[in-house]
Amino acid sequence: MCGIAGIFNYTSDCNVSAHLLENMLLAINHRGPDERGIYLHHNLGLGSVRLSIIDLATGQQPLSDASGNFQIVFNGEIFNYIELKDELEKKGYQFKTKSDTEVIVASYALWGIDFITKLNGQFAFAIWDKQKRELLLARDRVGICPLYYYNKNGTFIFGSEIKAILQHPDVVPEMSVNALCQVFTYWSTLTPATLFKDIFEVTPGHYLKIKSGAVEVKPYWKLQYPQNGNFRNISLQDAREELDEILTDAVRIRLRADVPVAAYLSGGLDSTTTTALIKKIEPTILNTFSISFADHAFDESAFQKEASVFLNTNHKSIDCTNHEISKNFPNVVWHSESPMLRTAPAPMYNL
Repeated sequence: MCGIAGIFNYTSDCNVSAHLLENMLLAINHRGPDERGIYLHHNLGLGSVRLSIIDLATGQQPLSDASGNFQIVFNGEIFNYIELKDELEKKGYQFKTKSDTEVIVASYALWGIDFITKLNGQFAFAIWDKQKRELLLARDRVGICPLYYYNKNGTFIFGSEIKAILQHPDVVPEMSVNALCQVFTYWSTLTPATLFKDIFEVTPGHYLKIKSGAVEVKPYWKLQYPQNGNFRNISLQDAREELDEILTDAVRIRLRADVPVAAYLSGGLDSTTTTALIKKIEPTILNTFSISFADHAFDESAFQKEASVFLNTNHKSIDCTNHEISKNFPNVVWHSESPMLRTAPAPMYNL
């Protein structure tokens, strides 16, 4: 997890304040305690706080492509960056880092906006084209990585969390009653709305581009459904083998990191399956973590222990009490930036 933020005064030549951008980054410093960096170019400013996962030595942000024309700030991980890097090198691109961040900005420089469909990952990023004076924002297909923006009176402000945007003096926080109704109806606001008036999220599977004073939002992906009952006709065995292949590949490609990788083990079917797949792919000692509850009605520690013993993992568990849940609930709300209708995120916060 990292954090990104930025300001673009796209209808004026008003320079972006480095101090203001620093304040925005400080508001989300918990997302990236390893490094902090900013890029200023007249009426444009980009900032990043980094949690180092890939290329610890040379993956600092903001980062430019080889030409120096494109600047990027990026939160997330591109799982197929090695394959994309090989493809770019064959086309003559010379990398200066080993990071997946440079793969994104180099891909945009070479292939343009269509490069997004090549990405396999979870991401939220902003790319500045200095020559064209264009800003591009994009978010992964299902919205794993957050990305919010405010656009009013020629000022465009964005951040990984709303609290970064609220650091700008032009932004006055005001609750949207309509969004609050959505929360109590659907447990969430409906994209692109947030709880705050005039602050929106970049819709999952979409990109946003600011060009010549106009803001353009377009989808690059949507979930496909069979039309008129035109389903694939395959056997149960073939479906089972294909599902195993897809899940194995999804887990394998997520194990690419320059730091240790661990797994959350709840004792349920999903987490036990992914942990078993990790063990099959990399059968070394695997670190797993879980939560047990003092209230036995919610406790599943017996299943967690059974799975960890069977898979021979190095297992650690924390015990969560009702008092800890109530004590940490305000912090959970502060991080979520939305009304919470249940306390389930609080034990995860403790872990």
